[in-house]
Amino acid sequence: MVKGLRSRNSCRLVITIFHAAGYSHLAVMFDFLGPKNYSYRVVNAAGKRVDTVVKCKGFSLRYSAASHINFARMRRQVRNFVKGKDDPVAVYLQAIRRTKDHRIVSEVQRKIHRVVYKKRKLARESFRTLPFGY
Repeated sequence: MVKGLRSRNSCRLVITIFHAAGYSHLAVMFDFLGPKNYSYRVVNAAGKRVDTVVKCKGFSLRYSAASHINFARMRRQVRNFVKGKDDPVAVYLQAIRRTKDHRIVSEVQRKIHRVVYKKRKLARESFRTLPFGY
């Protein structure tokens, strides 16, 4: 384990995958906002940050979208969700569409990025989840 860093329950899966694949790096911070919507930070054995990975279904993370959807923003969205606040981010993207008469047009598309969590109940004081009916 990296000196000064502690393992968190939310990133055990990622750490296990990294060790099984033979990497010498660890994912020390992992944020999950919904299905196929996560980010994690990777450090090497010395504790120096190597990379930050952001995956977000439905968004092409090019420069304009990546400036709004990044590791820090996703981390803040998770923290606000646990506190009971909704923290959506509006992202405007250029989209190429076809019209009914087969013309190609470029239009601005607005997408909302937010935490999606509908499967379980959240115990806000302990960051744990419980099945519905518990």
